[in-house]
Amino acid sequence: MITIDDNQVFKYLSMSQCMDVIETMYRNETDSIIHQPQRTIIRVDKDSTILSMPGYSSKLERFALKIVTEYRKNPERFGRKAQEGDLLLLDTKTSETLALIDSAALTAVRTGALSGLATRFLSRKDSKIVGVIGSGQQARALLDAVCETRPIEKAYVFSREYSHAKQFSKDMSIRLKINVEAVKERREIRARGEDILIVATNSSVPVIKWNEDVSAGMHINSIGVLPDRQELDLDTVINSRLFVDVKEGVLKEAGDVMYAVQTRLIDQNHIQGDLSDLILGRDVGRRSPREVTLFKSVGFALLDVYAANAVYENTLRSREGNA
Repeated sequence: MITIDDNQVFKYLSMSQCMDVIETMYRNETDSIIHQPQRTIIRVDKDSTILSMPGYSSKLERFALKIVTEYRKNPERFGRKAQEGDLLLLDTKTSETLALIDSAALTAVRTGALSGLATRFLSRKDSKIVGVIGSGQQARALLDAVCETRPIEKAYVFSREYSHAKQFSKDMSIRLKINVEAVKERREIRARGEDILIVATNSSVPVIKWNEDVSAGMHINSIGVLPDRQELDLDTVINSRLFVDVKEGVLKEAGDVMYAVQTRLIDQNHIQGDLSDLILGRDVGRRSPREVTLFKSVGFALLDVYAANAVYENTLRSREGNA
């Protein structure tokens, strides 16, 4: 068994490769996605959550068990990351344990790759400006993926802690070689005329309001998950053309979409399709330059199996090459 830490995940699994891996998964295993177990959620207290998710691919002959912890008070209490965890990867032919992988880093990359694929189908091809709400690891990965997909020239970031937004802007400007600017007020993002909006928070109340934050022609990537969380207000969900990573998961776990359905202002058919419909050409995605499109993702087990297998194989090749 090999151990793959967060730095190695980012080193051995590029965003572009992860997007290719996930596209392959959707092409090869669309029928298998809904047969994977749902994640289990254990709430230790109001600020601490443990999530676990098993997944299996007969095509890859791989099984993965992912554990992710989200302890919001960790940074201030213990100087630890708010999100941590590990993924165990097994060979199902022999039951051999192949790798122990940092799950927070792996989740960030594969979640970013999901949104990158959605951006390819749902955003305007001439999109150049991105707004980002949130400044954590997931927000960084999503901006990375969007820049991999569209010719982005500038990005603006808002975070509840302005110091976090400033650090995000510094780091991502260097990494992406574009101008990333921190703003003090959320509404400043819309004033800059963004084409794509990234929403990557753990908020239990909407951080996006249709009348204040959404412009004609915008594409929105939202990754808020868990039934008690609502990144998006009701009007944004209702008025956008909605696509998801997996319909069954979003209807059970995405609080903002669940709430919109519960109000009966929309029903399940408001979800136009998932990524497989876009990748396989069953839906055209964006239909006009002024349409507002929304991609909502909650993640599912096969994503982790494919991403984990890719980073494992890349790490193994690198080690054999250096032997």
